[in-house]
Amino acid sequence: MFADLLLPVEAMGIRVRSTPARRPILEPRIRTSEDVDRLKRLDPVRDMPFVFETIRRVRAMAAVPCIGFAGAPFTLASYLIEAGPPGISSRRSRSCMRILPTGGG
Repeated sequence: MFADLLLPVEAMGIRVRSTPARRPILEPRIRTSEDVDRLKRLDPVRDMPFVFETIRRVRAMAAVPCIGFAGAPFTLASYLIEAGPPGISSRRSRSCMRILPTGGG
């Protein structure tokens, strides 16, 4: 089973498209705390039921289900802020995450 780590951001209202170089472009980018406030609050069961259905199907067929990789919050935040994976410019992502309040609640 494969699921792109950007599925949650799509469910939060961010448009994801791919370039010919297969690099994802995310729009709109997150630049301010107001941008964060505009994100749709994610309910994985409601917003991504196909992922859970796929996991149920794999579990029914596999002796030992395994998740090989799961996107961490920093990676997802980097895509939202930088519109790409964490890398040299991820200093901006770290800076924004120190400034922006956590969702909580």
